[in-house]
Amino acid sequence: MQPLPSRSQIDERTEPMNSNHSNTHPPYIVIMLDPIVHPDDRPYCGDETCPCMEELYDLVEQELDDEQPYTRADEQADLANAAYYDELGRQG
Repeated sequence: MQPLPSRSQIDERTEPMNSNHSNTHPPYIVIMLDPIVHPDDRPYCGDETCPCMEELYDLVEQELDDEQPYTRADEQADLANAAYYDELGRQG
């Protein structure tokens, strides 16, 4: 493993990190080993590898199952409302 560059070496570097020069290093990969903390105000962290996401997806799926299905009658009512408000907009 190569030692980290000194502060002066970092300051002297003028080429971007993605150049093909031999003095540049690939980006470092940092592996987080700390446990993920979920405070009460944010119980879901958004990290796809965290078990909290499975719980969140289960809750969303349950809510979707509990909703009434969107029917053809609902669609027709929405279209009628849209046409009504469109007509009001043209008159005003």
